[in-house]
Amino acid sequence: MKFSPDFIDKVRDANNIVDIIGQYTQLSRKGHQHMGLCPFPDHNEKSPSFSVSETKQLYHCFGCKKSGNIFTFVQDMKSMNFPESVEFLADRASIPIPVDAQASEKETAQYQEIRDKKKLMQKINLAAARYYYQNYQKLGESHKAKSYLSNRLSADEIISFFKLGYASDQWEGLSHHLKVQKLPLDIAVEMGLLKKKAQGGYYDLFRDRIMFPIFSHSGECVGFGGRIIDQGQPKYLNSPESAVFSKGRTFYGLYENAKFIRSQDEVVVVEGYMDLLALFQAGFKNVVATLGTALTESHAKLIKRYTRNVIVLFDGDAAGQSAAQRSLPILLSQGLMPRGLTLPDNLDPDEYIQKHGVESLKSKMQSSRELFYSFLDQAMQGYTGAASDKVVVIEKMAPILLACSDKSLMMLYIDEIQSRLQVDERWLMRALAPYKEKNAKMANNSPDKVPKRAPELTKSSPSDVYNLSEISKSERFLLNLALIDADLLKMLENHEVLEQFSHKVLAAFLHELTQLYGQMPNKFDTLSASVVSKVEPKSILGLQFDEILTALNEDDRKKLFNDCLRKIKEAYLKRQAKNLSNQLRGKSSKEQLEELEQLMKIQKTKLSLKTRTNEP
Repeated sequence: MKFSPDFIDKVRDANNIVDIIGQYTQLSRKGHQHMGLCPFPDHNEKSPSFSVSETKQLYHCFGCKKSGNIFTFVQDMKSMNFPESVEFLADRASIPIPVDAQASEKETAQYQEIRDKKKLMQKINLAAARYYYQNYQKLGESHKAKSYLSNRLSADEIISFFKLGYASDQWEGLSHHLKVQKLPLDIAVEMGLLKKKAQGGYYDLFRDRIMFPIFSHSGECVGFGGRIIDQGQPKYLNSPESAVFSKGRTFYGLYENAKFIRSQDEVVVVEGYMDLLALFQAGFKNVVATLGTALTESHAKLIKRYTRNVIVLFDGDAAGQSAAQRSLPILLSQGLMPRGLTLPDNLDPDEYIQKHGVESLKSKMQSSRELFYSFLDQAMQGYTGAASDKVVVIEKMAPILLACSDKSLMMLYIDEIQSRLQVDERWLMRALAPYKEKNAKMANNSPDKVPKRAPELTKSSPSDVYNLSEISKSERFLLNLALIDADLLKMLENHEVLEQFSHKVLAAFLHELTQLYGQMPNKFDTLSASVVSKVEPKSILGLQFDEILTALNEDDRKKLFNDCLRKIKEAYLKRQAKNLSNQLRGKSSKEQLEELEQLMKIQKTKLSLKTRTNEP
C-alpha cells in the first residue's frame, strides 16, 4: 500500500518542525518565525540566517538557500529517503504505519509482528549500550580497560562521543541488568548478547571486552563489537546477523560522523574500529569502518547518500590491498569516485600515525590516486607489449570497466587503457564486447535470490517534480504571494495569466496547487509544506520568508501581486510581438498586413498596461 496524502499530512501535522530542527540548532522566535544558525554542516555561519515557520511547517536558509519541509529536513540530516523519513516521523509520533489493503490478515499480523520485534531488539541493544558505557565510567583509572583505551585514545570526549563501554568479566552482569529492565532475555539470546545455560538461566557472551556499540545510519543501536583486552580468542567478537543488524549493510561510525562526511563531501573507508578512532583523534572525522566484511553494494549505496568521493584506506598488507581492489567495481557501479591509499610497511592507519605523524598521512590522503589506476598498474605488472599480454590486461580490466555506471568516466578509463596498451580504439571495443555479452547473459539468467519476506509497504514518493529554476522574478514573487495569502491564490485559479507564464511548468504547478487547496481549504498554512517536495530548487518557495514580503500588509500584498501580473503580461506581449515580427519575413502583403494589425493591438495593450495603477 502506498502512503496516502492524508497519511503524510497526518504525520507532518503530528510533528512540530521547530522541535525537530531545534535538536540541531538553537532557534529563537522573531515575529511569526523562528531564527537560528543554519544547522546544515556544509554551511558555517556566524550570524543567524536560517528561518523556520511553525505555522507553514517550512524552513529556509537565506545563506545557503536550502528550503524544505519536515520530511526534507529529516532526509538531509539523517540521509534517509522519503519513505524512511515518513516512517521515522510516524514512529516518533506513535502513528501506526498503514498496512496494505490487499494483504491478508495473516500477512498484516506478520508484518506488524516483525516491526514490533525490531523495535524491541533496538530497545534491548540500547539498554545494553548504556549498561556497557556506565560500566566503563565506573572503572578506576588503573583498570586494564581504561589503561588500554587511554594508551590508544588521548581524549575522554572520543569515548563519550562513540559511547565506548566495557563488558565486565562477570558471567551474569548484562543478563541481570536486562532482567531488571524487564526486557525479554530470549530475544537478547537471539541477538548474541546472552546464551542459555544448560541447567537453566542465562549468561553474558561479551565478557572482559572493550565494547563498540554500532548504530545504523538513522541512529538505532543495532549491534556491538567487543575487543578482548588480555590474551584470548577471538580478538574481536561481533554481534551475529539479526533482523536489525547486517554487516554488509552497516558501517561503524557512519551515524556519528555523517555531518563531517557531508561537510567535507568525502568519506574515508577503513577496516576496523580502532583505525577509525585513531583517525578521528588525529582530526580525520569523515571516516567510517567496515565490520570485518568486504565492502558490499549496499555499503556503496549507503555512501552515495552522503557523497560521491571515497578514499579506501585499508591495511597495507596483502589482505587489505585485495579488499581494496575488490571494492573498486562495487563503488564504480554506484557512480562513486573511489581513490585508494596504500600505507607502506604493512602498517595500519593507527600504526602509521604513531610512526610518521598526522601531517604525513594528511599529505598522502590529499595525493591519493584514483583506485582504478592502482588496479591498472597492478594488472600491467610484467607487461611486455606482446599480444598475449594485452589480452590478459583486458581480461583483468573488463569487469572494472563494465561495472562503471558513469559512462563519461568509463570512456576516460578506456582511453587510458588504449593509451597504455597502444591499441586501436576499435580493437579495444571489440575485445571488450564478449565480456559485455557475458555480463548481460548472466544478468538475464540469474535467478531471483531475494528471499520471500513478510509483506512490506510500497511507499509513494512525491510525484513529478516541477523545475522552476528559470521562472522570472515577477513569477517567483507571484507564486510566493499566492502561498502567503489564500485570496490571492484563489484569484489565480482561472486567471488568464496561467497561459502567459514564460514557462508552462509554472502554470502546471499552480494548477496542482489550486487543486490541492480546493481539497484542503482549512489547511492553507501547510499548503507550502505539502508541495515543497515537488519543487526544484526548493529555495524558489523561500521568498515567502523574506522580510520584503512578510512586512507587507494585506493592501500592499495585493498591490505587489497586481504589479507582478502586469509585468508577466507585458513580458508575454513582448514575446508575442517578437514572434510576430519574425513571422513577417517571407509572407505575402496580405498576410503581413494581418500580422501588423495584431502587432498594433499588442502595442496598444502594452501601452494601456503602463498607464494603469491598480488592476491589470
